Amino acid sequence: MKIKLAVITKDKDIANSALKSTNKDIAEIVFFKNEPTPEQLMKYKFDVVIFDKKINEKWLTAFENIKHINIKTIFIVIVDTLAIDEIKTGFKKGVYEILKRHVEHKDLIKAFANAVNTAAILKSNEKIHKYCKHYLNFILPTDVDLVNETVLQIIETAKLTGFIKDKEIESNLRLAYTEAIINAMIHGNKSVFEKKVVINGEITNKLIKIVISDEGKGYDISSIDNPLDNENLLKSSGRGLYLIKAITDEVILKNNGSQIILINRKE
Repeated sequence: MKIKLAVITKDKDIANSALKSTNKDIAEIVFFKNEPTPEQLMKYKFDVVIFDKKINEKWLTAFENIKHINIKTIFIVIVDTLAIDEIKTGFKKGVYEILKRHVEHKDLIKAFANAVNTAAILKSNEKIHKYCKHYLNFILPTDVDLVNETVLQIIETAKLTGFIKDKEIESNLRLAYTEAIINAMIHGNKSVFEKKVVINGEITNKLIKIVISDEGKGYDISSIDNPLDNENLLKSSGRGLYLIKAITDEVILKNNGSQIILINRKE
């Protein structure tokens, strides 16, 4: 399976370096002179992206959009100046390489080749994941801005194992996990940033088990009304847990609801 490489630049030197860094037997290269649309990114799910900052000064936003579609994408950004804060932020978020525009031609080729080779190794290792059991652990502050990226990592791990193979399952599980984590932060921890939400995951090609624990006091589980009863149809509360139960094969509530276990199985 070929590596899909995106080169997003109007700079001919960068484009030529990308061409010389690999060959058509191991990589398919797509060139863009403007930032790709979400539809283009979804179509290709690039393994390696070389991004010229001149295309978009807010390249970190572009990086996050690309990683949202394919968390395994290796991202290289070309900049004119190397600002320390920008470098720190980029590497912290998971950028593979930040290169200055006028670096020597041979160094550009080497950096691009390293990225392609790394992507090839990652891709060839995917087949082993269906024989693995993956464990995930998150200890999060109560910050809803962290929810999407956390759920994305759970979903992408489930894709690696082969548990998730279609968009409907992905969409449903994404919704259930998002709802459960937000509930833990807002209703469990009462939006107190210092309180933690702990998430433990066990994922194989036959099982996803996600345990979400907050530091709240819990609640009376028996007091939750059925949101589909006539008298509750217009109430906004109570729907989250009902939704989670509709999507998840098994839901277990412990510690008065301050811990929720979501289990999905495949035959």
